[in-house]
Parts: sequence; C-alpha cells; structure tokens
Amino acid sequence: MNWYRLAQSSMEINHYDEDSDEYDPYEVSDGIESAFNESKIRPSNDSDPQFFALMGEDVAGGTYSNWRFDEEEETATYSFDVAVLEKYRGRENVGIKLIDSSIQFYENEKCDYEDMGYRTEMLLWVINPKLVKFFENCRDFEIVSENSDGSAHMVRY
Repeated sequence: MNWYRLAQSSMEINHYDEDSDEYDPYEVSDGIESAFNESKIRPSNDSDPQFFALMGEDVAGGTYSNWRFDEEEETATYSFDVAVLEKYRGRENVGIKLIDSSIQFYENEKCDYEDMGYRTEMLLWVINPKLVKFFENCRDFEIVSENSDGSAHMVRY
C-alpha cells in the first residue's frame, strides 16, 4: 500500500449525540441526512440518528435507528437504516462498519429489555440484494420474506 493511501485513512465511526461538544450536531445531522437523500433511502419517521462515519472532516454516512415495543406480544424490536454517500461507498468498509456498530448496539442493549421481560429481535428491510446474502451468511440474520426486486425482510434474535 502506498504511503499516501495510508495518510488518507482517517475514517472513524461515532455515536451521534445531539448535545455533543466534540462536533456540531446540526452539521453531522445534515451530513447523515444528505447520505440518506442521495441514496434515496427514507428512514422511518420514528427513527433518530445513531451512528455516523467521518472521513477526515466529511460525514460519509450514518444510521437511523429505533426500538419499537409491542406490550401485548411483549416484544422489543430494534431496527436501523444505513446510508453512505456514493463517493465513500466501498472505501474502508464504511457501510459495513456502520452496520456492525448498529448490530453491536443492539447486542449491548437487548439484555436490558430482556431483563424487563421482553423478547428481543432485530428486524431489517434490506434493499440491496448483495447485502441480503451478507446479512444471512456473515451476520446470522434469517430471511423472513423476499421480494421480487431482491430485497428482503430479515430478523436476528
């Protein structure tokens, strides 16, 4: 690898905090929103920014996530959406690192809900057919339903 490629390797994943003093939360929120708009992905209305990827000073992408609770079924369902700006896709595994940060967040949080008597699950609608196989083979998700466009609803417990 060339030295200049190493020098450009400055990607980091951060947890979004609207009260942060380390970065401007409005700028970061706008950057995450730009990635979603460019990708034509609309997160659900009850989702909030959770993680973002910085490439130098640029927000390269981010996640929106939420927990939903079904009191009748005693189920806590975690969902997240990921978007990466086109110019950063495939670079330093930005999308995969955002996905893994969200999965790790679920794994860390689910115990709290299970202690309260909820059954937990992570439910995703994966629109990229290549990612369907990735989630199934590499991240232990099960396909709940598949669509004719190659997208799938997937779950992990």
